[in-house]
Amino acid sequence: MNKLLNIIFSTITVKDVLDILINSYILFRIYVLFYGTAIFRALIGLVLLFVCQRFSSYTGLVMTSYIMQGIITVALFVIIIGFRHELRGILQTKRIGDIFWRIKIKRIKKSNLHDVIETVFSLSEKKVGALIVIPGKNSVNPFVSGGTKIDSLISQELIESIFMSKGPLHDGAIILEDGKIKKAGVVLPLSEKEDLPAYYGTRHRAALGLSEVCDALVISVSEERGTVSIAIGGEIFQIYDNKDLDLILNSHLGDTAKSKSNKDYISYSFVAIICLLIVSGVWFTFTRGQTSFASLDVPVEIMKKSSNVDIVSTSPNIIKLTLTGPRVILRSISENDIDLFVKVKDQEPGTYLYDITEKNISLPPGIKIVKIDPSRIKIKLDKITTKLLPVQVDWVGKLPKDILITDVTVMPAKVHVIGPKTLLNSISTIYTEKVRVDNINKSGEISVELKLDPVLRLKEHVDTVKVKFIVKKRD
Repeated sequence: MNKLLNIIFSTITVKDVLDILINSYILFRIYVLFYGTAIFRALIGLVLLFVCQRFSSYTGLVMTSYIMQGIITVALFVIIIGFRHELRGILQTKRIGDIFWRIKIKRIKKSNLHDVIETVFSLSEKKVGALIVIPGKNSVNPFVSGGTKIDSLISQELIESIFMSKGPLHDGAIILEDGKIKKAGVVLPLSEKEDLPAYYGTRHRAALGLSEVCDALVISVSEERGTVSIAIGGEIFQIYDNKDLDLILNSHLGDTAKSKSNKDYISYSFVAIICLLIVSGVWFTFTRGQTSFASLDVPVEIMKKSSNVDIVSTSPNIIKLTLTGPRVILRSISENDIDLFVKVKDQEPGTYLYDITEKNISLPPGIKIVKIDPSRIKIKLDKITTKLLPVQVDWVGKLPKDILITDVTVMPAKVHVIGPKTLLNSISTIYTEKVRVDNINKSGEISVELKLDPVLRLKEHVDTVKVKFIVKKRD
């Protein structure tokens, strides 16, 4: 077991760790943003479907895997369309930190509960409509719109003045957090439930609508009947006395703000650890678990610094690589996606051996090398020099019996050839490409290409010569 663990963890790179941490944080932020909402429950179902699909694929249940994959695709579209308003509310938040990093526990103090309760039932007796929002663990800002910033201490007089006035704020909701009335005249999302009692008006639908998309508690006071209702967790019910309201608010806020806050942070820490374990498990199961192997023939690219020497030969110039990694990635890559290069540091002529290691190879992410064959190549270097060589026409074929070539002129007669010194020392003549004489019956002039070794080149950058020949008939 220890040996297996050593093999697994020895192959993990910094990129792998970063991959796990990034995806763990994304999963954690999804929890923070959506916990307590209807979207969260839908996402849990989607995750369970994904786990079932991957398990089916891993165990070879091909048909089940494809069916589950189709169901997941449809479910994803249903979530996007069905919860488009909630998703838009989250993405339209004014503070980018609410999405990416902020975790702020917003509460009202227990000492403010008496003022809230007294105000609610005072408004109920006077049949004054009211909507009071008390956030839970998550911010309500992504789900509400409009409103006027108040930022004043909670008091019965101020709340009553907001709802009893005929000003623009009395029709909206107020938000209580951090012991203050943060906003008034806020517009809440309306519930789309069709089975609500006929006497529930817009305020009740607004209270229920916000409770469906986040974990806030919303108190609604009916203007027509003077009843007090509580909406929380997508449910709405009526409250008849102060004690019941006090009990519900205490349950929502906790015994004390401090103890509840500590409990929340402990809960978030626990969730973060769970997210890390889940992502790590998925990474090990589906990244390591579906590892495959492949072999590719990759050409060697030589990189040299010195211009005084040239590469005469490379042996071999093709390296066979045995690779391992996720099956999906291995299926999609070719030798064009891999760079195999050797940097030549030697500047003197000679034959050198270079080892091929992982440092010489650039691979796509997630792919690792199992074997390099061969792991060493031979490179021959030589100094580059210039030599003036005569040009000789390479005649082939047989002249007609009555024809005789009496004179041949090559222009230019000599050319400067650039190439490795060793090779040029062994060459005394540069030949043209083959010129057939079978059909020659009169004097003329032709252009013929020079036949050069691939490592040679002409200084004049001209690879053709003109051949002028004179023909006479035999006596």
